[in-house]
Amino acid sequence: MNTTSPIRPSVTLTVRGGSASWKTNNKRSSSRQIQVLDASEFGTSSPSNSVEKRRRKRISRFAHALAALRRKPKRHIVLNFDRTEREWSPDEAAEVFKKFSTYLQKNFPKSWFVWIMEFTPKTGPHYHMLGSFGGKFSSKAIFEKWQDLTKSEWEEAAVIDKFHKAHVGYLSKPSKAKGTRYLIRHLGGKGFWGIINRKNMPLHEKQTFTLTNAQFQVFRSTLKALLIRHGAAQSSIDRLEKGCNGLRYCTHEMIQEALAAAGLVQR
Repeated sequence: MNTTSPIRPSVTLTVRGGSASWKTNNKRSSSRQIQVLDASEFGTSSPSNSVEKRRRKRISRFAHALAALRRKPKRHIVLNFDRTEREWSPDEAAEVFKKFSTYLQKNFPKSWFVWIMEFTPKTGPHYHMLGSFGGKFSSKAIFEKWQDLTKSEWEEAAVIDKFHKAHVGYLSKPSKAKGTRYLIRHLGGKGFWGIINRKNMPLHEKQTFTLTNAQFQVFRSTLKALLIRHGAAQSSIDRLEKGCNGLRYCTHEMIQEALAAAGLVQR
């Protein structure tokens, strides 16, 4: 008589701020779950496309970095390249931005920024930055420094304004996929996003839990209810219903409430 206990699937849940990811420890279930995510989370490109896989993975990491923040960024910066007299390749743009990054680290040692390069045929390569200077700064000085690095007097070379939560969704929306794939192909191995002064980022502590399947169902259903109640994007709710393996556009408070409902933390 076989007395071996049946395998009880469990879920490993990792939480940091408003970001949550999970994987099923039953390999048979896990592979199916991840396959659903690959096919549905970002556009309709085939998961077998290596460039598209890299794009999805890197955009996911970008969004997770922003969701892990304990305090919101204070500034949103756009850095443009004057195309009046010449075109800028992504590789050339990356070299100039590297110098600007060094300038920030030297002159604003308490600063931190999450940055991402974008590309469209109309605008060419350009950068968005979300973060904080860590103290007083001069918009005029930042603007003139970027003009100097790009050898341009263009009045739209740089824009510095206050951060708005809509910036996060805007920078990672699926409609930007084509431009991001172009950058992956033309950056020669360089990344299209990154972090300046990571050590200064105000991050939530990472939490890891092992859940029974029943606890995970409570966590997921509670999270779905909270997303609906707080008017979250329908795409986030849809991903949760389709069996994705993580969400990035929640809040720390929502995830902690879902954890409490599953009996994992006290409120």
